[in-house]
Amino acid sequence: MFGIWGLVWGWIKRETTEIFLSRWFFAAMVFAFIYPGHQVTDLVWATLPLWVLAVRQFCRVFKIPEEAWVIPLGEGLLAFILLAFAWMSFIAEVNPNPGDSSSQLRIVTLIGSLVLLLLVTLLVAWAGRCAWQPWACCTASQ
Repeated sequence: MFGIWGLVWGWIKRETTEIFLSRWFFAAMVFAFIYPGHQVTDLVWATLPLWVLAVRQFCRVFKIPEEAWVIPLGEGLLAFILLAFAWMSFIAEVNPNPGDSSSQLRIVTLIGSLVLLLLVTLLVAWAGRCAWQPWACCTASQ
């Protein structure tokens, strides 16, 4: 949602980075749909610019300082890696190889990666709140 919002905002405000990322998104979508041997994994090239647009729009909406844009981008990259790992564990669990007895390990890695993603997101959100509003972490919540 933030990605599409950032795409529209970039075209309205004529931001060169957003226009470049939106063209990349549309080109990747066109190639994914036109290419006869396309697979679902080809849509990854369309989601990458959409995620960057989402991070940039998120930073604009929540007024994150200009020098701190790396934090949400880094968390987005970590989320991508952990979700890809969780997805591979899920696919390996759904389509097991014959004679493979590591089902419990795959379930633990799937749940562990999702829990780790949740913990990292909460930690980044809490640390960001403390970094941008230091008084918010020192005072009692009301």
